[in-house]
Amino acid sequence: MVIAPIVEGYGEVRAIPSLLHKIARHIAPELQLVVCNPIRRSRSQIVKPRELEKDVIQASYLLEERDALKYGWILLFLDADDDCPATLGPDLRRRARQAREGLNVDVILPMYEYESWILASAQALEAQGLLYSASNLLQPEGVRDAKGRLKQLRPGQRYSETVDQDKLTKKLDITEARQARSFNRFYRICEQIFS
Repeated sequence: MVIAPIVEGYGEVRAIPSLLHKIARHIAPELQLVVCNPIRRSRSQIVKPRELEKDVIQASYLLEERDALKYGWILLFLDADDDCPATLGPDLRRRARQAREGLNVDVILPMYEYESWILASAQALEAQGLLYSASNLLQPEGVRDAKGRLKQLRPGQRYSETVDQDKLTKKLDITEARQARSFNRFYRICEQIFS
């Protein structure tokens, strides 16, 4: 299985491959997964007309190089921010699928930010220095500034997306993270891809 990711943030360039491998081991431990180096684009570039389409074509070349055009997947990861995932997701998915016919493409939109998935797994990440508080993390996707919340939960430490996102992703507990609806949706997509 080959996946070519398109990501928005610098931290996701390392974190998304780690997360995909972690989920693949959870779902299908015997699966040989290859994750191409992610294509990184800013949010403004991704949502701009014709720009996403160029990235999808570039990602299709990465699949083609690995002879995986028919069975590989292109996954676009973009923070929902203040957009409604139920509106933005289908629009981006439609555009991505029209860019080059016959590709397996899906769009993953963490509610607000990728870090909401990390917050959903905060109890498991307590050993990494996060101050777990069940009372304030009951709805991790309800936190608009998940990066800011991570900073609060790591007293005396800075939170750097490029340094910490991958480290925290590697320690993330998948079962806990599935409390976040957008992560659970992503997990179900992975079940289809990896089965």
